[in-house]
Amino acid sequence: MSESSQFKKSRPRIFFLFLLLSFVFWMMARSSRENSSRMELALAYENVPENSTVSAVAPQFLVAEIRTTGFQSLFYKLKSPELKINVGVYAAPEDTLVVIGKEELRQMIGRQLGQDGELRYLAGEDLTIPLERIIRKRLPIVADIQLAFEKGFRPIGQPNVQPDSVTLTGPQKLMESIQEVRTQPIEGENINSNVQRNSQFVLPAGLQSDYSSQEVTVELNVSEFIEKQIQISPQIINLPPETEIRLIPETVKVTFDISVDQFNAVGPDDFVVICDFNERNDQENFMIPRIDQYPEMVQRVELADKKIDYLIFK
Repeated sequence: MSESSQFKKSRPRIFFLFLLLSFVFWMMARSSRENSSRMELALAYENVPENSTVSAVAPQFLVAEIRTTGFQSLFYKLKSPELKINVGVYAAPEDTLVVIGKEELRQMIGRQLGQDGELRYLAGEDLTIPLERIIRKRLPIVADIQLAFEKGFRPIGQPNVQPDSVTLTGPQKLMESIQEVRTQPIEGENINSNVQRNSQFVLPAGLQSDYSSQEVTVELNVSEFIEKQIQISPQIINLPPETEIRLIPETVKVTFDISVDQFNAVGPDDFVVICDFNERNDQENFMIPRIDQYPEMVQRVELADKKIDYLIFK
C-alpha cells in the first residue's frame, strides 16, 4: 500500500483528534472564567445538645447565589454544596428553638466556602431551627397475626410474644403518637395446631431500640372448637320489693363455641343472664334478656331466646 493511501485513511482520525482537543481547550478556557449561579446549600446539623434532636420540620437547605470558577461551578451542579451548622454553639441544653442571624449565616458560609467561592446573595432572613426533646418509652410488642385456620380450628387467647415489650428512644412528639410496636406479619394457611414462629418487630422510622436485635418469638395456642348449649335461669334486677314475678320460660338457652379440650370445664354457673325490670314492655308483658357475664375461654356467645314473657303476682 502506498504512503498516499495510508495518509488518506488516517486523515479522519487526525481530524477527530483535533476536534476533541479543540473541545477540551474550549472547556478549559470556559471553565476558568468566574461566574455566579443560584444554588441550594444543603444544611447538615451537627453537635446537637444531648437529649435533643433537630425537628423534622427544620429547614433542609438555604438558597444562595455564589460566585465560583467554572470548574467549581460544574462541581456544585453535580453535587450541591453542604453547609455544616454547629447547633451546640447556638443552643443551650434546654432550648427548643435556635435562631441564627442572617449576618452570622453569611460569615459561616464564607468560612466554609473558603477559596472555592464567594457568597453574593443569601435568600430569606434568620435561620430558625426547632429542636425536640429526646425521650424513652417502653412499648408493648404486638404480634401481627395473619393466619388462615382450618375449618373448626381457632386460636385460644392472645399470642404470647417474647420479649413482650421494648424501650424506644426518639423525638417526644413522635414517641407520643406511638402506643405499640408490631411484628412483621405472621402468615400461614390451614392452621390446625399450635403456632411458634420467629419474627422481628418493626422499628418505626426515626426511633432507636435498646435491643441490639429486633428478633422476637411468637407463640399461639390453637384448638378445634365445637358448639355447646346450656340452659340458664335469668336474674331479675331492679325488681320492686314485695313484687313476685314469674318468667315464661324460666330458663333461656345460651349457645357458644368452646375448644374440645375445655368442653367439660364450663357449666351454667359460669354465665350470668339478667332481665332489667325497669326496661320491661308492660304493654305486652315481656323483658329482653342479656348476657352479663361469661367465661373468657368461650367464643360466639349468643342467646337463643330474644325475649321472655312474665307474670306478676300481687
